[in-house]
Amino acid sequence: MNQPTVVAVNISEQRGKRKHTLQGPVTITLLGIESDAHAGDWHRQLSLLAQESIDKMQGHGLVLQPGDFAENITTQDLDLLTLPIGTRLQIGTAVTMEITQIGKECHLGCEIRKLVGDCVMPREGIFARVITSGTIQAGDIITVISKGGTVAPPGAASTRAGPPLSSVSQMPAGPLKKRRSSLTSRPKLPGSLSSGPWNAT
Repeated sequence: MNQPTVVAVNISEQRGKRKHTLQGPVTITLLGIESDAHAGDWHRQLSLLAQESIDKMQGHGLVLQPGDFAENITTQDLDLLTLPIGTRLQIGTAVTMEITQIGKECHLGCEIRKLVGDCVMPREGIFARVITSGTIQAGDIITVISKGGTVAPPGAASTRAGPPLSSVSQMPAGPLKKRRSSLTSRPKLPGSLSSGPWNAT
């Protein structure tokens, strides 16, 4: 079995646009790829799509290249959809990232869908946040250094800034104790406890 590798590293200055491939080493910061439209302080700093997914779309009458579906990193020989949220990848010798979302909602008016007639990224692309910065380039080896929890449905996102979800699910549940004091006397907490720091869409 071949080792998973990077086919291309791609960027675009606007979201929803086809990305162009960068040559040579590309710097990955803690916010993503500099000058890329998706770089920033959020959970989708990097997007990954397999070359195998692009190859499946070749029958639409267009010659497709890495970056045409707006992915930052085009991969090969790595089944991205089997990697659960919370999985950590290393690319090359330094860069590490954590998968935060599988699939996404497609913008109906995006350039890719208009040109190709379909967009594989919402179904088979994944997203990640940077853990360790460094440089990557085509040909770099991709290593799965740890796996997260259960595979999530397309569009699901991690809304945390702590350890992988798998570690949360393994935490022992403590006993529940009833107290005689009136629970109604406790002040209510403002806001929603379910709100997270990231927007999953």
